[in-house]
Amino acid sequence: MSDGTTVQALVRLAKVMDSTAVDLRELAERARARAAAIDGGQSWTDSVTGQQQPLIVERLTEILEALARHGAAFRKAEARVLHGEGLSQEHIAVLFGVTRQRVGALLADESSRTARRSDGTGVGSVERARGRRDSGATGSE
Repeated sequence: MSDGTTVQALVRLAKVMDSTAVDLRELAERARARAAAIDGGQSWTDSVTGQQQPLIVERLTEILEALARHGAAFRKAEARVLHGEGLSQEHIAVLFGVTRQRVGALLADESSRTARRSDGTGVGSVERARGRRDSGATGSE
């Protein structure tokens, strides 16, 4: 079974991995050149202030955030598809190396977004209505 959304998330993740692989090689070259300059007597201050922008650490942080963001999007989509194909939360947890509760949270994130889109009222409205019903309020307040 093919799920277009999940496949798109995987393709986007692959593109990010491709581009970050190139970026990481360039950062590694910059790091080696900087280490050599410091070994050659350049001060750390001169090394930092003379460094190409963004700084190595800044760019590395951006790369890691992009990988984490796209990886999480794919993980959510994949969990949804696997669950839809009949795998239990426990089985998905074993496959992903996470807890069953984490898989439940991944699936709940998706279902809460679906609930907001499908009924047009948003989850907050539904929860408020549920709260009135549970408290005995009539809704005519």
